[in-house]
Amino acid sequence: MKGLTGKFDVDEVDKLAALYAQTLDTGTFEELYKRMYPVVRMDARRHFLNVGGFGITYEDLESHLLQTVYEAALRYKGPHTQEHFTTTYRGKAKQVLIDLIREKKAKKRGREFTTVTLLETKNMAYWIEDIIINRLEAKKMLEGFVTKAPKQYGNIIGLIVNGYSNKEIARVMGDDHYSPKIRKTVSRAKKTYRQYCETELSKVC
Repeated sequence: MKGLTGKFDVDEVDKLAALYAQTLDTGTFEELYKRMYPVVRMDARRHFLNVGGFGITYEDLESHLLQTVYEAALRYKGPHTQEHFTTTYRGKAKQVLIDLIREKKAKKRGREFTTVTLLETKNMAYWIEDIIINRLEAKKMLEGFVTKAPKQYGNIIGLIVNGYSNKEIARVMGDDHYSPKIRKTVSRAKKTYRQYCETELSKVC
């Protein structure tokens, strides 16, 4: 699968998901979990850069996406009756993300208004769905950040978007370990990017 290091066997994942749906065998799900975890981790990193400005943490995203793997596997019937499992999982994950943003948005507005109208909620969901799903928009957002942010921050966010692990980012920055100094720099880059995204997104609210 594109964006993953190493071999990702789509057909094997399909078989594991279908088998778990039939048997509910714990060992089968543990193997599926192991195969899907790199996918979930990559998705969580990518989506975090888009939705972090809404107060959603990376840990929240990863947890919800892992739960989505479980829920998608429970009802998966195999590629002969539907799409590949990763496609099924990502379809469900899209709605999970929209629901998370809707919840955070409603809570934020709840501090300012007594109610959030159904129309507002629907419009927000459609708008944010486009932001999450449309990779061209995400790319445009990143390109805008790179031109305005410190070069180091732009490089760090670019590495995260492309799925680099903390250790790989450390190596690019000239260190063999993800040291406290690098962790602090990465944290600042993420915070700066979230603030940039929040500012840009507020312009189209």
